[in-house]
Amino acid sequence: MSTASANLVPLIAPLPLKRLLADLRPFFISLPPSHALFAHLTHLEMTGASDSPTPEDMGIWSQLIRLPQLTHLSFHESGFIPICSLLLQNCESLAVLVSFNLSSHSFYMTDLAQGPRFVLMSRGYYSLNAPQTGERDCWSRAEDFITQRRSEGIHALQYELVVGF
Repeated sequence: MSTASANLVPLIAPLPLKRLLADLRPFFISLPPSHALFAHLTHLEMTGASDSPTPEDMGIWSQLIRLPQLTHLSFHESGFIPICSLLLQNCESLAVLVSFNLSSHSFYMTDLAQGPRFVLMSRGYYSLNAPQTGERDCWSRAEDFITQRRSEGIHALQYELVVGF
């Protein structure tokens, strides 16, 4: 872990963080998923994946399944797509998995379409300020979309949330 990351841990670990946008690779390398830093984390937006993840990256990302409270996960980079099936199969607490990357999912489409918790979403729905402005955020839109998929209001194999939903 870099010195900057190491210096952050004692400052943020005591905080009851529920939502976080971060590259957690430096933390996952040296901290177990049971660390206090991750204890309350329910909503996580991951950053920092390369387009071609290495086996080491895959090992790091696989630690996501051990985060105790994680219910919502999103990402923008295509490097996270290969681990989505693993997350959906092994992270029972994960209710919503959102990809904002519309271009690189096709190779994994068959596997991803099987899980109603995976949602492909346009960046147009992405807003960090939505909760403060009273708008529906990407999480609530994805939750509603998943509910409709499960109730067969939307075809089970349709996983792209279209504009206007």
